[in-house]
Order: sequence, then structure tokens, then C-alpha cells
Amino acid sequence: MVYLAGTTTPADVYATLDAAVAAHGVASDEAGRYTFYVDTFDYGFDQTFKIICTRGIATVTVDNITIEDIVLGAYAVTANRTVTTNIHVPKGVIYTVATGVTLTFSGSFSAGLYQVFTGEGAVLFGSGAVKEVAAAWFGTGAEAEAKARTAIASMTWPTVYERVTIFYGTGDAPDAATVPEGSLYLQFAP
Repeated sequence: MVYLAGTTTPADVYATLDAAVAAHGVASDEAGRYTFYVDTFDYGFDQTFKIICTRGIATVTVDNITIEDIVLGAYAVTANRTVTTNIHVPKGVIYTVATGVTLTFSGSFSAGLYQVFTGEGAVLFGSGAVKEVAAAWFGTGAEAEAKARTAIASMTWPTVYERVTIFYGTGDAPDAATVPEGSLYLQFAP
């Protein structure tokens, strides 16, 4: 069984990377190894887990396990989804948001200056979910910038931000070397 660390609350885990239905435990293989997958939309990158393995009369409990290996690749988002967990998207993970689908982040969201989203659906950020928005998250070119502007326009602006700075990769960004020429980049300052 897999639980949230330090609790008896079962964690939703998946037996395979493409499994559609979550389980609370997985069976071991012939060597006694357990493999399971966790959806980062279900649990933030800072969530830890407890695993209880029983074989015969022996039980082993391992608590405070951190899931560090993120499987790189494209992940389809085919239904409206609001992500409330804190999420960091590493380079090599791309969420393909289907036409007519909205992916909303209300927990904190971060990513580097690389593509994170593709597809015809909408990506929205809730109040305080991001401190910066980069067009690079949406790809390159005018379409990516338009999607970034849509995401920015959808945001509820918290009163904590007194200043919003928009950078276009023209050398005026705090670290201009990291903002590609012609890219839209916003920075929010308290």
C-alpha cells in the first residue's frame, strides 16, 4: 500500500505510466520490486509518501519517500482540470491540452524558459499561481505569444503585486541572456 507520508491516508498511484484508473497499491514483480507512478497534478513536487510492503508474515514500512524521477514526455489533458498542487515542470515534459479543454493552475506553478504546453486548449493561472509568465512555455512564434497573452489576461491580479514588468527579449530583462529575442516575459514584483 502507498500512503501520504506520516499518515494512513491512501495515495492515488498508478500501476503503469498510461493507466487511467488510480489505485492505492501495486503488486510486486517476480524479484519483489514495486513500481508505481504518481500524477504530479494530484500531488505537488514536495509531497512525500509512505510505502508498506507485506510479504508472508513480514511487513516493512518506509516513510518520507520523495519521488524524484519524473518521466519526460508528452501528457494529454483531455478534460477540464484544475491543478491545486504546487508544480514545477522540468524541461522535457509537455502537456498537450485538447481543443475545448481548459487546464487551470491554482497552486504555484514554475517552469524554465522552454515549452511546457501545446494543443488548442486553454491554459489559465489563478491568483498568485505564478510570479512570471513566459511565451516560451507555449512554444515559439505569434501563436505562442497569443496563448501566453490569453493566460495572462485570465489571471486575477492579487493586490500584493505593485508592479508588473513585461519583457520582450530585447535586452531589458533582469537576465536578458535567458530571455530569447522577441519572447514575451512578465515579471511580477511585490
